Amino acid sequence: MKILPLLAGLVAGGVGGFLAGQNLGSKKDVPNETKTQIIQLQEQLKSSQAAVQKLSESKIASTAKPAEGESKPDINKLFNDAKPLLKQLTAGFEPQRQEMLERMTEEQLKRMVALANLTPEQQAALKQHLLEFSEKEKAKWQAMLDGGGNLADMMKMGRGGPNPQKTLDEWAQANLEGEQAKTYETGRLAEKAKALTDSANSQIERMNTSLNLDETQKDQMFHVLVRTDKDYDPSMQLEGVADPGAAPAPESRDEAIAAILNPEQNEKYQAQQKERARREGGFFKSLGLPGPPQGR
Repeated sequence: MKILPLLAGLVAGGVGGFLAGQNLGSKKDVPNETKTQIIQLQEQLKSSQAAVQKLSESKIASTAKPAEGESKPDINKLFNDAKPLLKQLTAGFEPQRQEMLERMTEEQLKRMVALANLTPEQQAALKQHLLEFSEKEKAKWQAMLDGGGNLADMMKMGRGGPNPQKTLDEWAQANLEGEQAKTYETGRLAEKAKALTDSANSQIERMNTSLNLDETQKDQMFHVLVRTDKDYDPSMQLEGVADPGAAPAPESRDEAIAAILNPEQNEKYQAQQKERARREGGFFKSLGLPGPPQGR
């Protein structure tokens, strides 16, 4: 995994595309102070894009062997050097963040009403809960930029920790009772079942591209991928998933997959897994970590 594309995404990705495309003259409702700030950020972005492009062209990667006499870049130093720009982008896009937050909150409220038929009072309480959650997450991000947080800390923030769906489930568990709770659980179970099915089919499609699975193998693989997923619930009763007694234990997913593949396919699959582990290991080692950061 290359660090430079990651940094490029931070300083010149979606935020950069938005900045570069702003036509401030047509935005009469934008305060002059914000216009000035966006113009300044646009200029800084051009400089950052040029720097990222120069680094990218040099083909320096976190796992690449440096040329003779050339040292590897200090990834965390690069990240810390980017912090001032990230802080400015964060401040400059606060109005857009608030607008997006309002829109996403309303979408979540509509979804929750459909799942559990929330009362107006419950909707108001949930909206406040979601806004408070967002502010806490914003504070964590700001603290990382203001303090000594490194790239690994940023990655940890996005792995396994609080997320919008988790906070919705927690709120529902604490605030819904009786028929509302039952209706919500049923709806969430259906959503999870669809997500598991889509994920398994997507994985099988990727594996089929390189391993050329036959139809029987695809069916067997679907069973293994679904039944060994941490979100699987026996009450889902998914089509294509056999009796619980036939399912491998979660920790035996690799062995179960190996048992489905023929020797040639398995050799190729194991080589792919080793290469993936090598790349990820080199990347996380460059961050001073033994492996992917664990959730909060």
